[in-house]
Amino acid sequence: MLVILQIALSLLVLVGAGLCTRSLRKLQQVDPGIEPSKVVLISFDLALNNYSSPRTGEFYDRLLERARTLPGVESAGLALVTPLSGWAPQTSVERVEGFQSGPREHPVGEFNLVSADYFRTLNLAVLRGRDFDSTDDSKAVSRVIINDAFVNRYWPGQDPIGKRIFQHGPDGGIPTEVVGVVKSSSSRALTDGPRPALYFPLTQRPDPALTLAVRTGLDPAMTIAALREVAKALDANVPIFRVRTLAQQKDGSLALQRMVATLLGGFGVLALLLASLGIYGVLAYSVSRRTREIGVRMALGAQISDILRVVMKQGLSLAAVGLGMGLMGSIGATRWLRSFLYQIEPLDPVTFIVSIGVLGAVILLACWLPARRAARVDPMVALRNE
Repeated sequence: MLVILQIALSLLVLVGAGLCTRSLRKLQQVDPGIEPSKVVLISFDLALNNYSSPRTGEFYDRLLERARTLPGVESAGLALVTPLSGWAPQTSVERVEGFQSGPREHPVGEFNLVSADYFRTLNLAVLRGRDFDSTDDSKAVSRVIINDAFVNRYWPGQDPIGKRIFQHGPDGGIPTEVVGVVKSSSSRALTDGPRPALYFPLTQRPDPALTLAVRTGLDPAMTIAALREVAKALDANVPIFRVRTLAQQKDGSLALQRMVATLLGGFGVLALLLASLGIYGVLAYSVSRRTREIGVRMALGAQISDILRVVMKQGLSLAAVGLGMGLMGSIGATRWLRSFLYQIEPLDPVTFIVSIGVLGAVILLACWLPARRAARVDPMVALRNE
């Protein structure tokens, strides 16, 4: 019964590990809409130093200017939220020009503040229109860049350039002109997929808490050290936090899925080892107890294949019961993993077949070793010892 239980639990854990591993691989293949390699991220919060609004804008302008002149830096930009950071604030607007919303329904999208060159730094393609530039200042009309997910939701099949979004305000809302459309990217996590997003220019909406994104052609560690010196030269008291690369941030967004897959994989290997040792131990003990019987059988003309079949049948019958119980348990238990899976069904046939095949191969080897030992028993020695 212990061996059967070990086999059943082993199959259950192996199936869980296989599902999580396949899901993790699917996630790693997802296109986040950006190019994370060689992008350095450094976050600041000037509100901690009681910066005024004009001083905040001056600090970030000088930071960008100096960052762009560093050796190896290809481009640099600022943003309130960077991709795959784990959070993305939502905003609603009064209405979208030409879109009929339901009663008490307001169009929503992810909210972000970005500077010029932010999209170029992340290789986030501008599909239509233009990027922000120096003309998008506080004196210009309110402007916004949207992503293609927003277009597909509110202006399907239309050219959104020049259309208006009305933000909450008096007289039917504040008109905001769409000047560009960018490719959708995953803001919070790869599992979220693309969502409608609104990017507003920092020059029209300054914010003290921003992240500097820098694309470099050099070693990111060298660029990070240089950026620290630049920030220190501007204000030695400004706190710098969450220094990382965009590739590290992408990997961090998969931390939970990776942890679950690693834990279940480790438990699966351990369960596989215990199950094989269990069935090997039972059969080895059985062979040692049946040495005289095997000797008599061989003395009466039993062939090696007959002895192998007898011992293997005993082990494989235990394995069959264990695999059956494990299969039923896996079918019932894997639904609890649904929230951790991405583009993989809890009853994925490939995972079940591979798990059963791996466990079956290990069990077959564990059965064959004692059977081979039994088949090598010398009948005269066995009878004399008894």
